[in-house]
Order: sequence, then structure tokens, then C-alpha cells
Amino acid sequence: MKIILISCVKGKHDNEMKAKELYKGPLFKNSLCVAKKLQSDESKIFILSAKYYLVGLNTIIGPYDMTVKNFSDTKKKEWGNNVISELKKFSNIETDEYIVLAGKEYIQPISVIRNLNDFLGKRNYGQRTAYLKSFCNGQ
Repeated sequence: MKIILISCVKGKHDNEMKAKELYKGPLFKNSLCVAKKLQSDESKIFILSAKYYLVGLNTIIGPYDMTVKNFSDTKKKEWGNNVISELKKFSNIETDEYIVLAGKEYIQPISVIRNLNDFLGKRNYGQRTAYLKSFCNGQ
């Protein structure tokens, strides 16, 4: 099974809504577009959330102001363990493929996952946004 993981972003709307609608900005919009190209089944696309750990696209959540980047090393490890625990509820950590559209701050705490594909590599924020936009537009 192929699972797509997208990182949350700072920009959010002010009200509770479906997770796929809560986050705003070009990085998230292009990440979601690419995720849908890589996996047609939306039930296998999730958002890595600093607050909620792992969120389905249609899960109703509220806005928050938190990022894994600001977590202590201990908190990052705890966050990663919680994400992995959530993944284990519906996927096989040993055999399933996980494609991650996120920066290193969100990948490192879950890097123990066997088949983890860092889709964006070492690109910085601007490079990630441009790469995703290009991929989304089929170029």
C-alpha cells in the first residue's frame, strides 16, 4: 500500500473545517495536488500535524499555532512515536511505502520507518514550492 504524508503549514483559516481546506498557501496547495497525483485514494493521504500528529484530509480540525521545528529533541521524538503509532493502526510499517512531502523537521522524527521516501530531498522552502508546482503542472 502507498501512503502519502504531507506536512502541515503555518497558514491556516480561522475556523474549524476539513483538514484539506484548513491549511492555505502555495506549499500546502501544491503538496496536496502532488499527493493526489501520486495516490488517487484520498483515504491514503494524510497530513503530518504538529498538534494532531496524523490527520486525514476530511477530518475536521481547528486552527493552531505550532510547528515541529520549534520542538525540543525529546518532544520531536515523542511526536514521531505518536505519528508512527497512528500509522500502525491502518498500515504495515515494515512493508508499506510512505512518500513524504515535507521538510526535514517532519521527516527526521519518523525516519525509522523502513520504506520512507523523502520526495522533496534537501530542497529548501522556496525550492520545495517550485518543485511541487512544476510536478503538479506536469512539467
